[in-house]
Amino acid sequence: MTHRLSFFFRPVFFLLLALGAASAARAQFEISGITFTRLYQAGAPSQQNPPTTTPQYAGAFVSAGGSAARDVSATITVRYPSGGAIALKASSFGSMFASGVPRYLTGEIITPPATQADKASIADATYWRQAPVAIGESFAEPFTLNTVTVDVGGSGYTTVPTVGFTGGGGTGAAATATVALGRVVSVTFSNRGSGYTSVPGVTFSGGGGTGATATTVAAPSTVTPLPLTLDAVTVLEGGAGYTSVPTVVFSGGGGTGAAATAILAQGRVVSVTFSSLGTGYTSLPGVTFSGGGGTGATATVSAPIRPYYYSPHANRTFASQAGRVDITWVTRVPVAITGDAVLKYRTRLESFAVSSATDKPARTIYWTENGFNGPIVSIPSGKIQTVNPIYTTNFPQLVTEEFKQPGAPASTD
Repeated sequence: MTHRLSFFFRPVFFLLLALGAASAARAQFEISGITFTRLYQAGAPSQQNPPTTTPQYAGAFVSAGGSAARDVSATITVRYPSGGAIALKASSFGSMFASGVPRYLTGEIITPPATQADKASIADATYWRQAPVAIGESFAEPFTLNTVTVDVGGSGYTTVPTVGFTGGGGTGAAATATVALGRVVSVTFSNRGSGYTSVPGVTFSGGGGTGATATTVAAPSTVTPLPLTLDAVTVLEGGAGYTSVPTVVFSGGGGTGAAATAILAQGRVVSVTFSSLGTGYTSLPGVTFSGGGGTGATATVSAPIRPYYYSPHANRTFASQAGRVDITWVTRVPVAITGDAVLKYRTRLESFAVSSATDKPARTIYWTENGFNGPIVSIPSGKIQTVNPIYTTNFPQLVTEEFKQPGAPASTD
């Protein structure tokens, strides 16, 4: 979310030594993304120096004040605040704070963060990948030790035993055991070491007890910042002859637990509503209908539509939908940060608002099917190979029912 703060200060000076009238001074502060603060001080906004404006915001706060003579004395230096050769005759000041200001207009290019994963160092053009993290996209992680699980606590420990690690191909791992009632109850890493290609064994020595055993657990080999979630089931064909509600069956996709209920009208499946989205899906499952006495119903499952569009040809991300936008960026290559020297992919979640006003002139969409006779757009041969529509929640790829023009005959398609 972007916040903008405008501040003006207009002092009126009386120069005792005939230095002339002082010109007004103005300043505008802009806070963008709560990352940097910029100060503009070059006179009032003009055609050559336009202010940054957006048509929508959540709210605004305005304050103002001023000053005048502080004494009735005829002596200038007593009547007005003064310092040497200059006396402040009058002044006015004020401020305005607007919250929820959209960071982008619809259609504008969304740029990666200006700072690195540590949110402090400046990121150059190669630090973040231009393509945001896609739903279900996974990234390989270096092999690292994660935790130590105590399998058997043993008995008779009067002091804390020394934790040792053997094998695994690496060096430097160190950990501390915690003892309670003569048993080892937990082990905490103080150093995960480096160079390990497999989990090392764990040993306990000293402490006056025996029998404690534990297992090293490695961190996941891949990380998926945005796990795939199911969003909706769209009916493609309603079928015919259904006398009772058919069972909705999901298959494939690598997950489990998805469940939905079909809704019938005049012997046709008209919609499907999720009762459970399931878990663990890595790809969209297929959907079929079983029972109900009818045939021919088909449907497809879709994932949530992202409120932005990444163009692989332009290698840019565009704001495609107004409202709140959550976007996750990923580093182009594995990097280390302060406090974590392990090279791995770093991600950053950004949230901001996108205005419904457009960056480019609005265009009209014409339908050419099912009785509509809008003008056909000719695509020059050899210049444009593929047209990729950008779908949003307001302009989905598929709908449950096609639009029926009032008064038009029913479609036979």
